[in-house]
Amino acid sequence: MSGLDAILPPTLEGPRASRTTADGPPRGETLQPVVGRLTSRPPQGVSCHGPWSLSETGISKGLKMTSWPSLKHELTLGGAEWVDQRVVVDKGIVTSRNPDDIPAFNAKMIEEFQEGEYSSKR
Repeated sequence: MSGLDAILPPTLEGPRASRTTADGPPRGETLQPVVGRLTSRPPQGVSCHGPWSLSETGISKGLKMTSWPSLKHELTLGGAEWVDQRVVVDKGIVTSRNPDDIPAFNAKMIEEFQEGEYSSKR
């Protein structure tokens, strides 16, 4: 994943598919590129159900985040401060709730790209 300027992990039901195999056990190798990228140098963005991946990998701990409302409990258990806002930025990670928030999400991602590297803030 080197040479990338950002990563957008799967949204909608993608995180659920990346968490398990057909038999149900965790499929950690699917999330490892996301973990490596998010712990190295944001800005990064996740929307809708995408923050689920951050909870699964422990990246959400200590972050202020938003997501699809049904993920509030899991993100809170993962150590995030969950808020019901259109878009939230914490330490270079941009989160939004749903497709209606995409214009605000995109604008914030562009702003974060302009600010640059965040590895020193993580």
